Amino acid sequence: MGMGDCDKVDCPSDACNGGEALKVKTRAKSCGCRLKAVLTNATPGSSYGFIMPGMECKTAVANSRGKAVAKDCPSRGGDVTVPTCGLRKAAICP
Repeated sequence: MGMGDCDKVDCPSDACNGGEALKVKTRAKSCGCRLKAVLTNATPGSSYGFIMPGMECKTAVANSRGKAVAKDCPSRGGDVTVPTCGLRKAAICP
């Protein structure tokens, strides 16, 4: 799946400061593969849109420490993107 596929999903963020970093973790849980996407160094109070591997948009607001978390379960392996910030990470389910 290329970045062009993500362009078809409307998943906006308030704004990006350029210092954000994206981390993705997966774990096997009772619901299936649980995917947790964490955006760090975000602007506190700003809303960020995450596109999950199933092309579903999840939004999360950054806390006072600049951390925004989006979870998806059951999920599947693939790319997690924050399109407004140009960030992408691959997720591999166990």
